[in-house]
Amino acid sequence: MRTEAGDPLRRLALRLGVEPVHHDGLGVRREASPEVLLAVLAALGVPIRRPEEAARRLAELDPPSPAPPPGSTSTSPPSPPPAPLRAHEPEDEPRRLLGIFLPLHALSAGDGGGVGDLADLARLAAWGARLGARVTATLPLLSGFLDEPFDPSPYAPVSRLFPGELYLDLPSPPGPSLPPGARDLVDHREVMARKRRVLDRLAAEAFARDRRREEIESYARAHPEAEAFARFRAAAERFRGGWRGWPPGPRAGRLGPGDYDESARRTHLYARLLLAEQWAGLRRRLEETGARLYLDLPVGVHGDGFDVWRYRDQFAAGVSVGAPPDAFFPEGQDWGFPPHQPHPSRAAGHEYFRKSLAANLALADVLRLDHVMGLHRLYWIPDGFPPGEGVYVRYPAPELFRIVAEESLRHRTRVVGENLGTVPAEVNRAMAEHGILGMSVALFEFRPGAPDPVPEGRPGTVASLGTHDTATFASFWTGTDLRRRVRLGLLPPERAEEERAARERLVRAVRESLAARGEIPGPGAGPAEVLPALLRRLAAGPAEIVLVNLEDLWLEERPQNIPGIRTGYPNFRRRAARALREIVTDPRVAELLREL
Repeated sequence: MRTEAGDPLRRLALRLGVEPVHHDGLGVRREASPEVLLAVLAALGVPIRRPEEAARRLAELDPPSPAPPPGSTSTSPPSPPPAPLRAHEPEDEPRRLLGIFLPLHALSAGDGGGVGDLADLARLAAWGARLGARVTATLPLLSGFLDEPFDPSPYAPVSRLFPGELYLDLPSPPGPSLPPGARDLVDHREVMARKRRVLDRLAAEAFARDRRREEIESYARAHPEAEAFARFRAAAERFRGGWRGWPPGPRAGRLGPGDYDESARRTHLYARLLLAEQWAGLRRRLEETGARLYLDLPVGVHGDGFDVWRYRDQFAAGVSVGAPPDAFFPEGQDWGFPPHQPHPSRAAGHEYFRKSLAANLALADVLRLDHVMGLHRLYWIPDGFPPGEGVYVRYPAPELFRIVAEESLRHRTRVVGENLGTVPAEVNRAMAEHGILGMSVALFEFRPGAPDPVPEGRPGTVASLGTHDTATFASFWTGTDLRRRVRLGLLPPERAEEERAARERLVRAVRESLAARGEIPGPGAGPAEVLPALLRRLAAGPAEIVLVNLEDLWLEERPQNIPGIRTGYPNFRRRAARALREIVTDPRVAELLREL
């Protein structure tokens, strides 16, 4: 059953910002069923059981406007809209910057059992800056669920307001003896448990010393949200799970002393102060070395996390965010976290959105907004429906972009928008108007049929060969990414041969073009010769920032993340094949970065 264009249910959906019809990433016209529209309207706070009720609810939302008095006219001309406020654009640095990228969880000191911490991040950034790579980029470093519930994805944080304890620089006891294969993967749960034991001890010692206890308590008074966060984390440990399974009082947001262990609250509060101190130290070290930090703000937050518990009227229940079908994911994607509510957010002056931005802009010199299209619209999927049957819900983009620009200027932080995938033209226009950089990813921009098929990046963008969500360069070049996608069920076997043939044509065209221009030894050159040539093209191109994935430099074939799957691959768990000391002492890596 479908709805007609003038149907009251469809009109009600449009009135609330729901798009009953859209075109997916394959160009297919998708029309929402009445069942989907009813479910999305309920999530927006307008519950109706039958389509026939839509006309009444529509009349309640849109009462007839009173007629103007007889003879009255309007003499005031309409005011022109104000010029868009532009985000921070540095004036005192080079027009173009080189950067390096590596997930901090993948960076180890070589013991095989830990993860990179803030001190390691400072060392990596200082090394990069000495070689001319003034930007160091990594994935979100926010607080995550690493006990119960367990989710190591940096894109499903407990909160977008607080950095993660996992990355604290702590005196750590030796880890367990690991077999060689296990050293390739990060055991987030075990690593965090080790750090937690150290934190418990340090917190107990801190609260036993008068001066340090006063510092902690003063911090809590100045940051009441941090105190609330500490209580929430302690309660999650007491109840062993997400807040939606807690007893009624705590679930409703009322936490008393009996709902958590006081020593756990103290540990979490102490961790907040320690993180504030260590981040301040990191910022000082970056400034001393001339390095800049590039962070990522996820578009969502874990449904069992602090933000949804504390700001629950700002999140929709019964739906999740995802993406419609496209060439890479023909069934669509369900990302599993609740969307922000557009209308309550507006009523609250977008308070939570502004707080999330401010908390992350304060930590970075460059902040990437994950899925920047979410400032315009998000794809909502009602519970129980497949991803392909979702709908887009619109957001007040002009207001949200202005807040981005205001906070960017206040923190003097450059903003990048992740505008990859299905991107309406209005998104790129708004980004350009507000001084927000886009992204240019070479793996998506090769042109096999063009005279020169090699991409060079685009103006107003951050350029790179790939991202943490794509195949690595070596995997793309050799086609192992296609075989992996077939094995994981992401690429139907009947399409695999066509994809392989297209990839071989692309590789041949790129090699021949680079060889003809003398940029590689010859048309038979392998990935070790092609990779530097492609990076040189990007570095010489018009992009404002060029990011080099360090793992590409030693031809890593395993990606950090494969979107669209939850089992079958260790997403966000793979440790880099080289430890920090091996990276910073490799003369070939140093030589290439200096050249770029």
